[in-house]
Amino acid sequence: MKSAIGWIVVLVLVGYAMAQVAGIVQVRSALGQRAEHYLDFVDEKALEQVREDLVRDAQKLGVKLAPAAIRIVYEDTDKRSVAQYATRKIAEFRNKHVAISVAYDAPLLGFQWRQEITRSKIKQVQAISRSRSELEQAVESAPRF
Repeated sequence: MKSAIGWIVVLVLVGYAMAQVAGIVQVRSALGQRAEHYLDFVDEKALEQVREDLVRDAQKLGVKLAPAAIRIVYEDTDKRSVAQYATRKIAEFRNKHVAISVAYDAPLLGFQWRQEITRSKIKQVQAISRSRSELEQAVESAPRF
């Protein structure tokens, strides 16, 4: 009888822990999607607004998130997309590397389980077409088949 009660207690604890882990995974996924969504809104002027929006979205998901726990990167990069590389002779592109990192603690059986989410992308911020003389020069220097 005592062993049956022990097994029931163990099964209840394991079920409770699994339910908490499932909740943590669901919140992590939803918060990651929100961070990815806000990548499109990041620029020099909107950094604080994006932080506030992420904190508000985290509260809706039941996560206490401090604005200091959100790191946003918005910096120049030389990385190019395939399309930009293919059209490099007719236009010049300026891209930014945008990244959002969020760190928070998720409760699991009375302990804090550290969660970190990072999403990033390359964002085109400017495209400058080359002048006619530069285009003619590029065409003349291109190999002919």
